[in-house]
This record gives sequence, structure tokens and C-alpha cells, in this order.
Amino acid sequence: MEFVERVQAAPMPVPASMKSAEGVPPQDNLKAIMLQCVKDATDIVRDSGVQLGNDELQKIAVSLFIQRAKAA
Repeated sequence: MEFVERVQAAPMPVPASMKSAEGVPPQDNLKAIMLQCVKDATDIVRDSGVQLGNDELQKIAVSLFIQRAKAA
């Protein structure tokens, strides 16, 4: 068996239009929004009393995330 070392891609540069006055990208809270969406989706599935799989849970979480990210 031969192992091939993967080359790490360079990070994507942040466009100037997305940088703040200090030259750094603004912080978003998308990670926190996504975490809350997953927790809320889990609660929805648990409270529904219906046996749902991970696919349905993921769909609920993504739907919540899309709507909340648009509002943020």
C-alpha cells in the first residue's frame, strides 16, 4: 500500500469588499446559528413523537439555518 501526501490548498483570499476598516474580515455568527439550528431540529424531532432518521433531522436543521442566516 502506498500513501500519497495531499497538498493543502492555499486559503481563499477575502475580497476587499468583505473586509472591515481594520483590514480583517468581519466576524459572523453562522457557526452559532447552525449549532442552535441543530439543537432546535433535535428538539422538534424529539417533541414530535415520530421516529425520524438523521436525514430528516438534517433537512430540518438546514431549513432553519437558511431562514435564520437570511435574517441575520
